[in-house]
Amino acid sequence: KLLFNAFELFAQENFLLHFSQLTLGFFDYFFFRFQNFYFSGEKNIQFFHEDLNSTKFESHFFDYAICRYVLEHLADPLVAIKEAFRIIKPGGSYIAIDMDGMLFNIFSSNTEFMKSLDKIQKNLNFDLFVGRKIPSLIEKAGFTNVSWNCQLVQFPKDQIANEIELTEQRLNFAKPTLIPIFETELATENFIQTYLSEMKKNTSTLFYNKFIVVGNKPT
Repeated sequence: KLLFNAFELFAQENFLLHFSQLTLGFFDYFFFRFQNFYFSGEKNIQFFHEDLNSTKFESHFFDYAICRYVLEHLADPLVAIKEAFRIIKPGGSYIAIDMDGMLFNIFSSNTEFMKSLDKIQKNLNFDLFVGRKIPSLIEKAGFTNVSWNCQLVQFPKDQIANEIELTEQRLNFAKPTLIPIFETELATENFIQTYLSEMKKNTSTLFYNKFIVVGNKPT
């Protein structure tokens, strides 16, 4: 009943796709784009804005749930995974796709910059290294036959420009989280600009680990 890339399959099955913690305005944007451009002819697709820790859906309702780039934003991802377990039918599947090391998997000889990264990591109330933990979390929630795949995402010099642009968008979107850590908006902006500058250095290494994890709900 929700959406993603496999258009025809999604139109035929009961799917639940988790978005990350979007603002209502951002959700409305996605709703408009998918409703009017990608799925304009599909009547089996519906959109919901829900608390992933406690949805309104009845138990054993969905055939599948896909959780894409969500768990890294949650203070306690296990709660959301357990809720997904509740609403998935016996025999159904839970698919989690998430990054591991986003923001932090960069190394620079700039010691002050590295100290700033350490400061952020110590003060976040969510886990940007959650990817490696997802298989264990899914099993703990009750899913079985857990399998996982990890893909290295790296950015050599000829591929870094687009990632710099995306990183700037992410960091600006994260300002409400970063400002309390750096105490002032100016200090936060200085960190963002330093991060982007460090990305441009040939000797700064940047990579992420992308985890794709699948678990089945016992029948």
